[in-house]
Amino acid sequence: MRLPLSVDAGADVERLSARLDPQHVVVAAGAEASTQVVVTNAGTIVEHVRFALDGSAAAWSLVDPAELRIMPGQTGAAIVRLRPPRASTTPAGRTP
Repeated sequence: MRLPLSVDAGADVERLSARLDPQHVVVAAGAEASTQVVVTNAGTIVEHVRFALDGSAAAWSLVDPAELRIMPGQTGAAIVRLRPPRASTTPAGRTP
């Protein structure tokens, strides 16, 4: 599953790097899976990062915590929990 995850970090976004660990997640309808979004601040100022999920997965996913405060040279992490409902409206296959 590719997560449409956006990161809002203000003007110094070029000093931030983000990755998912693991990058790919497989979850069945009615089950739960998670991945971690890891953000590194390579800048010299404290960065406030806010996460948002977009697309169809946003209705059945959440990021905890939704915001991070990352000190210079440090890394922060949040958990992305995926809980697709067991319903006929849940799309099968890859969900962007």
